[in-house]
Amino acid sequence: MFDVAQVRRELLARRFKLGESPEGGSGVYAFFLSDPTALAPLTAPPDGLLYVGMTSPERSGSARDHIECAHSGGSTLRRSLGALLKDKLRPPLQAMPRAPREDPKNWQNYRFQDDGEAALRQWMKAHLQMNFVALDGTREDIRTCEKALIGELEPPLNLTDWPNPQASRIERLRGLCAQEARGHFTGSKP
Repeated sequence: MFDVAQVRRELLARRFKLGESPEGGSGVYAFFLSDPTALAPLTAPPDGLLYVGMTSPERSGSARDHIECAHSGGSTLRRSLGALLKDKLRPPLQAMPRAPREDPKNWQNYRFQDDGEAALRQWMKAHLQMNFVALDGTREDIRTCEKALIGELEPPLNLTDWPNPQASRIERLRGLCAQEARGHFTGSKP
């Protein structure tokens, strides 16, 4: 098991520009807003902590997958940010299924049009910082540490593992994006 207090201190001690954070294979990471008002009306804590996540030995991805991924279909963080920024970015984001098959996962885990994904990536690079703490252990051990960190730190874009008072708003906006993505199959608009 990990000393969660020590991991928390390490995670909060430094911030790096996106793409400059040290990374290992498995561990926990945090994303921070460089300006806590950049996602208003979402309320971020004064330190700007936005999201805590994990990577594990069994998963080949990393925290960088949230930034450099081809699209938001595999990133909860990107889908939440996109839902919050949908009409604020240029071009406005348009939700679409992550794959062409008519499967609920493909619209629930929506993506945005290519130029919208590029606008979201640019916004993230301009407004987010991150840190990573490498941890050796099983997926279950790292998940236990991640869950404890989320419960203690209460990052506003983590929708589970703490009683997030902003979750219903974020979930509603994500639901609208999922409806828009589903409309690509039914021909309807949300």
